[in-house]
Amino acid sequence: MSSDNKNNYITGFVIFLSAFLLMVLAFTKFNVLKTVDTANPADTLTAEEFFALGHEPGVEILDLRTPEEYRISHLGGVSNINFYDTLNLISQIDKLDRDKQYLIYCRTDRRSGSTFAMMKEKGFKNVHLLKGGILAWILDERPLIKEPLK
Repeated sequence: MSSDNKNNYITGFVIFLSAFLLMVLAFTKFNVLKTVDTANPADTLTAEEFFALGHEPGVEILDLRTPEEYRISHLGGVSNINFYDTLNLISQIDKLDRDKQYLIYCRTDRRSGSTFAMMKEKGFKNVHLLKGGILAWILDERPLIKEPLK
């Protein structure tokens, strides 16, 4: 192996390792990987409860799925924040009013569970998640907005 190839290999490895460590730090620092006990009724809502509370004035609903998932179908009147875009997720959450009431959901409730834990740590007082996510919503035959496929 030539000296240039060896240096390129080492440089690539150092960049990869640095990026990996930065991601680990971001996930642990901002607690993105924490989850909530979805069996706790105070933290979770059934599709029926979520539907009823979602129609109350001043309640904001956050969809934590990817933009692609959101385009396929979503609840009406919700904001989409991509959970997997970690820095944007944290930035968007930091801009929210901590005293307002939020309902959050994702596909199943794993991403919303992690986001719930992060929001609670950041001082949000009134956050609930949809137990079972949008899949539970669909099984309960609740209304969805479906965007035309392009």
